[in-house]
Amino acid sequence: MKVKASRLISRGFTSTLIPDTLSIQDNKVIVEKKTWLGLKNQQKRVTKDQLASVRINNGFFYSTIYLETTGGATEDISVDGIPKRKAKKAVIAIEDMLES
Repeated sequence: MKVKASRLISRGFTSTLIPDTLSIQDNKVIVEKKTWLGLKNQQKRVTKDQLASVRINNGFFYSTIYLETTGGATEDISVDGIPKRKAKKAVIAIEDMLES
């Protein structure tokens, strides 16, 4: 499952052109954020064993998904501006992955 953030709610010019993505695969979650018009790419991969919990913060139209990792990371991984329905489906998919 792959979820893209909205282009309307963006954190900068690059996010308007190339939105952040959250990919849920069999045993891992990949968060990809691009900067500098797509020339720089920040990709965070979290395996099922490294993922402690998932949270969702719902706004009126859009949501933010937070991934908390084990091992004492200083901050949670977040993806904001995801349409509300897609965010709920993504959180359910991540919770199902954690339970299996």
